[in-house]
Amino acid sequence: MELSLHILDIAENAILSGASLIEIELSESADVLDVVISDDGRGMDEEELRLSLFEGYTTKPCGLGLGLPRFADVVSASSGTFSIESRPRIGTTVSAEFPKKTSPPLGDIVGAVRALLSGIGDGDLVFTHDMCDGGISFRAGLDTRTARRMLGEVPISTPEAVISLSAYLQEQYNKNTIFGGENL
Repeated sequence: MELSLHILDIAENAILSGASLIEIELSESADVLDVVISDDGRGMDEEELRLSLFEGYTTKPCGLGLGLPRFADVVSASSGTFSIESRPRIGTTVSAEFPKKTSPPLGDIVGAVRALLSGIGDGDLVFTHDMCDGGISFRAGLDTRTARRMLGEVPISTPEAVISLSAYLQEQYNKNTIFGGENL
């Protein structure tokens, strides 16, 4: 399974856990892909955190309990490193480092961001993807806090806003443009 689908699953679960801010950071060099997904959702206590890595464990009424265990398995199968930190009422951070030679494909990350924008509601998403190609660095990114200021009363999750913001992000990938923090 593509990494973008794992990232989407973890971020969607953050939305379901009441997160008002989700941050997805990808950092790619010639040798390594780092993935960090942080949220300010309900978090987990030590027991929930321990159980969260077992298939079938879930706190959601309709959940399957597959997301974190499967992502951890993908990281392990790629000879990467995986960690998860969480604190109740503070949030959760999931981190993974993949050797590029054994990493699964990233997949349609713009599509994953588009799906998150559709379901983000009143929450915010900060997405950054730093890439280094032949000594030249590029960054693609999107910060819905800035987009909200630009859109005014138009909700982020309206089809028009989702299409516009995902097209903006795709354009950055197409042109290898530089994203400057909160500047859209």
